[in-house]
Amino acid sequence: MSITGAFLSRLGLELPVVQAAMAEGTNAEMAAGVTRAGGLGSIGMRAPGSLRNELERARQLAPTGPIAGGLLLPFTRRAHVDALIAGKPRAAILTGGFAPALVRRLHAAGIYVMHQVGS
Repeated sequence: MSITGAFLSRLGLELPVVQAAMAEGTNAEMAAGVTRAGGLGSIGMRAPGSLRNELERARQLAPTGPIAGGLLLPFTRRAHVDALIAGKPRAAILTGGFAPALVRRLHAAGIYVMHQVGS
């Protein structure tokens, strides 16, 4: 199986499309639309309560498809991680650093972890 095929299979995607988790630039409707179209819809980092709510709403709008939650590591606090885990995304997109303990915690919660590298 190709790496693309393995990625699609692992996350339950139809298309190799991942919506950027652009903080407040994303919402449940956008993420659910990407997911319903066969890609990975994403909710970007925001206040912890809002992050959890948007993840839950996206999963309600696209109940069978994958949703991801994004964390911008330099600004991530424990409350963000707790909210992300409570929102039950299939994947997390981490940006702006690497945090091995956080990755272990997300893996323990059954969340697939991806790292976004910007330039």
